[in-house]
Amino acid sequence: PCSAREIAICDSIVHSLDPDVPAISSRIAAVELHRVTVFGDVVVNRLYASEALIQGTVRVTDNQTGCFRFSATDAHPDRRLPPQFESHLLAPTIPNHAFTSRRFGDPGYAQLGPTAPIEILRGGENRSEIGAFNRRLLPIRQADLANKVAEYLPFGLIAQFIRET
Repeated sequence: PCSAREIAICDSIVHSLDPDVPAISSRIAAVELHRVTVFGDVVVNRLYASEALIQGTVRVTDNQTGCFRFSATDAHPDRRLPPQFESHLLAPTIPNHAFTSRRFGDPGYAQLGPTAPIEILRGGENRSEIGAFNRRLLPIRQADLANKVAEYLPFGLIAQFIRET
């Protein structure tokens, strides 16, 4: 009886607790995802995704409209994506070890860990990570810190970086 024309999700984490239920589903609305991490499938009519990290299958009904730019998803054979620009398909899926934690309530929930593929860690438009934590610029800040430490570290010492959430 009631439907939305557009759904916009920005700087968020969407998590489907039931693997049989898509995390985002809409038969009519055009869905916009900007800097979003999604745990689950996305089944929509139209999709405009920018810097979206989707650990699941993406099925778009109208794949001639919209875009999938600077984003990453699973390389599932049933996927149906809109036109892509600098996006990444990880086969067979985005691994769970790419995240610090996938359990809601943990300090590192949905944050990318050090074992994440480089395509995800540096795949954003600003060459930062793809997903909800894109604006933190963590990979860029860590690379800058490593360069400064290497520049000023006394000869013969080795720096060790310990990440905390």
